[in-house]
Amino acid sequence: MSQTGNTIKRAGFAILAALALAGATACDDQLGGGGEEPTPASTASPAPGGGESASGGGEADPSAAPPAQPGGVLASRELQDGGAKLQLDITGLQRQAQTVILTWRITVLSGDDDGNWFVADTMGSGNLDYTVSGVVLIDPVNAQRYLVARSGGEDGPCACSDNTNFWMDEGDSVEFHATYAAPPADVTALNVEFPRFGAFTNVPLS
Repeated sequence: MSQTGNTIKRAGFAILAALALAGATACDDQLGGGGEEPTPASTASPAPGGGESASGGGEADPSAAPPAQPGGVLASRELQDGGAKLQLDITGLQRQAQTVILTWRITVLSGDDDGNWFVADTMGSGNLDYTVSGVVLIDPVNAQRYLVARSGGEDGPCACSDNTNFWMDEGDSVEFHATYAAPPADVTALNVEFPRFGAFTNVPLS
C-alpha cells in the first residue's frame, strides 16, 4: 500500500476514536459522572441520637423516679463525729433543667462533752473550707463523678451552702444544699458521697 493510503487509514482510525470518546463523555454527563443520581441534602435522614432525646430535650422521665414528698427522706444514717452523735437525712435529689439540686439535713442527737457539734470544714473540699463543696455525686453506671458547681471557674464560689463555721447544739437541725450538673436523662439514681460521713448508695433521682 502507498504512503498516501496509510495516512488516510490512520486518519480514519483517529476520527473513529474521537467519536467514541465523545459519546462516552455524553453518557457520563447524563448519569451524573458516576451512574448514580445525587441525593438532595434536604431529603437526607437525620443521624440517630442527634442531641435530642425521646423524653423531650434531655429531661428525665417523671415516671422513672417519683419525687420525694414534702418532708420526706430519701436516705438516712446515724453518724459519730468526734464526741457527737448525728443523724444525716438526704431530703431531696431533684433535676431542675440542666442541674441537679441535692438537699440534706443534719440533726445533733447528742453533743460532745460540751453538748454541741462544730460543723466547720467537715463537708468542705479541704481544710478550712467552710462550705459543703466536698460533697460529690457519683453515677456508677456511667462511671461519672459530679463536683459541686461553681461560678466563675474552678476557684469561684460554690453553688452550695457556705459559711459552715458554726456550732450546733444538741437537738438542733440544719438544712444544707448543693447544685451539680445533671447526668444523662436515663439515670434514675446516684450515689452521694460525703468527705467524712461516707457514701449513700442508690439515692433516687427525681
